Amino acid sequence: MRNIFILPTSNISRLHTYSYNRLALSSLALSWNEAKHVYVTSDEPIVKGDYYVHDDIVRKAGYEISIDTAKKIVLTSDPTLVKDGVQETDNEFLEWLVDNQLSYQIKIERLETNRPYLINFKERYLE
Repeated sequence: MRNIFILPTSNISRLHTYSYNRLALSSLALSWNEAKHVYVTSDEPIVKGDYYVHDDIVRKAGYEISIDTAKKIVLTSDPTLVKDGVQETDNEFLEWLVDNQLSYQIKIERLETNRPYLINFKERYLE
């Protein structure tokens, strides 16, 4: 099941699309016409205060969410969510994503560290 969401934003971003919806990564965050943020989700339960994606819309949970199609956001390039405690995607992942644009699913692992999620994107898999 899909766990990478690349969604449009009206804010500045390093990630954007250009002709034929190809992803590109700039060295600076700019206000592109086609600016994007990436959201990596998990199947973990969504509790109050978590961010989640449902119908390609990012929301913050005001209570526990039990919608089957809602997915908890665990990693993101969106600075608003990062400021609110969601783990930031690193540059290596963003570069990989631009180079592997047909990937909609990656393996993530929960760790007991100050950065609780590890992306195993080099061993990506699709259903």
